[in-house]
Amino acid sequence: MTKRVQRRPALGLVLLLVLSWLAWNRWGRRPPPPAPAAAVPTTPVVAVPAYRLAIVLDDWGYQKKPLDTLGQMPGPLTLSVIPRLAYSQLVAERGAAIGEEIILHYPMQAQHGGHPEPGMLKPGMDALQVRSDLEQAFLTVPGAVGLNNHEGSLATEDRKLMDEVAAVLKDRDAYFLDSVTTPHSAIPAAAKAAGIPWAARRVFLDDVNQVPAILNQLKQAVDLTRRNGHCIAIGHPRPATLKALLQALPGLKEQGIQLVKVSDLLQRP
Repeated sequence: MTKRVQRRPALGLVLLLVLSWLAWNRWGRRPPPPAPAAAVPTTPVVAVPAYRLAIVLDDWGYQKKPLDTLGQMPGPLTLSVIPRLAYSQLVAERGAAIGEEIILHYPMQAQHGGHPEPGMLKPGMDALQVRSDLEQAFLTVPGAVGLNNHEGSLATEDRKLMDEVAAVLKDRDAYFLDSVTTPHSAIPAAAKAAGIPWAARRVFLDDVNQVPAILNQLKQAVDLTRRNGHCIAIGHPRPATLKALLQALPGLKEQGIQLVKVSDLLQRP
């Protein structure tokens, strides 16, 4: 009897410890902390410069000499190349190789005749002929991503003709740049109707072919850029224009102006 009485407390203590351990395991243990949530990737915010200026140089294709100066220019620039000329393809290829944007500078009829060019677009032309002429022209200016009018103060006022041009550009995923040779241009309406990107020139740089006058026009372009946030200016690869650009363009960055391509300033559908 004495031995039995001494064993029961020991057995009870063991049972009590086992039950306590089971209870702690069942209800007392804290769950492990949740794994940290995977970081959600964020898209970096790219700051868009406040003031952006695009400079277009028209009438490329007649000669190759200006290409020597082009490589010295701070860029980017947009080179507008007249099709079917002796150096059209060379300019397009050399310009693209150094990072310039290439567009087609297509001859269109002016109010007072202007200078006849092969394939010039005129009001009343057959739509199939317009398409054929434009498609052949693009072949001579490889890599062109847009088109602006060469002269064209009469042709660009013709809505039907501009609709036909816009239809070709839509098929090529190209944009329409209005050189604004008339205040009554149908290019904006045609581009909007076709659902293609477009833009319009604000300043002509070298109507007066002298360095001081061109520098003054560049100042006007800079002023418009500051006022509106952006501006497109058009000049030509003439010696005076190139000299003025070499003189003025390096200082634009200090003025808070960034040179961009025309394709950076398009109005999109």
